[in-house]
Amino acid sequence: MASSKRARLSLEWYTIPKRTLYLLVASLLGVAGLIGGGWGLYRYLNRQLNTEAQVWRQKARFTQIEGRVLVKRANSTEFITAREEMELEAGDTIQTQSKSLARVQFVDGSSYTIKPETTLVIKDNILLSDKTTRVHVAVGIGTINLATGEQSAGSSNVVQTGQASARVGSHTEASVAAGERTEIRITRGSANVQTRAGENFAVRSNELFEVASDGRLARHERMLPAPTLLAPENQRYLQLGQSRTGRVTFQWTAVPQARSYQIEIATSAYFGDTVRASRHHQTSPMVVFDNLAPGSYYWRVRASDEKGTAGPYSEPFVFTLVGGTSQRELSITVIRQTYLGGNSFMIEGRTEPGARVKVGGTFARSEPSGDFRAFVTLSGRSRQLLIEAEDQDGNKGQKWLRL
Repeated sequence: MASSKRARLSLEWYTIPKRTLYLLVASLLGVAGLIGGGWGLYRYLNRQLNTEAQVWRQKARFTQIEGRVLVKRANSTEFITAREEMELEAGDTIQTQSKSLARVQFVDGSSYTIKPETTLVIKDNILLSDKTTRVHVAVGIGTINLATGEQSAGSSNVVQTGQASARVGSHTEASVAAGERTEIRITRGSANVQTRAGENFAVRSNELFEVASDGRLARHERMLPAPTLLAPENQRYLQLGQSRTGRVTFQWTAVPQARSYQIEIATSAYFGDTVRASRHHQTSPMVVFDNLAPGSYYWRVRASDEKGTAGPYSEPFVFTLVGGTSQRELSITVIRQTYLGGNSFMIEGRTEPGARVKVGGTFARSEPSGDFRAFVTLSGRSRQLLIEAEDQDGNKGQKWLRL
């Protein structure tokens, strides 16, 4: 009798064409490639996102506007009127008109004064996660003055013109004039200059470099330093007393090798046709002017050598001639403190109407209402700022702020 049990193990054979086998292997390799490529793309994009997350494009800010100043946004073709509360970004263009100027502060604490009839483009204003900064501006035509503070290793502050590019060092004061030629004056600190022709120069304190239209060095000279203004102190009120006009004594530091000085007193920070009094060929670092009417005045001085070659003007001071006799303490209220990146802060507050305010040694933008705003950059480990107020009658107030 035939057995009814079946084998527990049964093998069956199939024939697979080579072409099918090749297609199967190719498909597996393709899937593996897609998975590997996808994983690589994911890691690349993740790295890019992480890198981008560590870069913050900051807002530059106006600290002063005088006269008519225009701004063209990076994504616009039209200029609009600048306002002090306006925030500035990379790609924005600032244009000052005749008898106008603007001051702008960047993320590294540097301050740029944009003189009349000047066009400046903000190329970069970046704070990185390692606290380094990158500031880059381009001057198409006109003149700027700039002052930098301490820069950490790896940070950069660059001014570009049509003929040259200057990388400005820490604690540097300089002026850059752009047009058919570029003139760079360093009054304090240093800068590394690269011309369009490929020449490289280190510019030091009290040196002047001029680059021709072809991008080659045209002039290199030593120049006298700018005098340091002493009195009247910046942003001070001077009492007239019973007199209707003021007698004011101006003093500044003597400049070695200077043979004479030129002083100008004006009613506007851009000087020009607002100059109300001046003295040329002054041999002493002190001069007295009579009959100054009540009001606010800006003053500046420059020195000339024995050949008559003049050095740069000092940064102007401003003072106000007023009357009044009362004495009392002014109130100061801090409304807001805004962190701007690095060691920079914006301090906003209020004091009594008509008072001028100094925050940590930096003069604030004060409104007639008593509101004030200041941009300050801390140095060292200190996190305290002294706020000082003074009105036109000589009344004063103080307040300490901890950040």
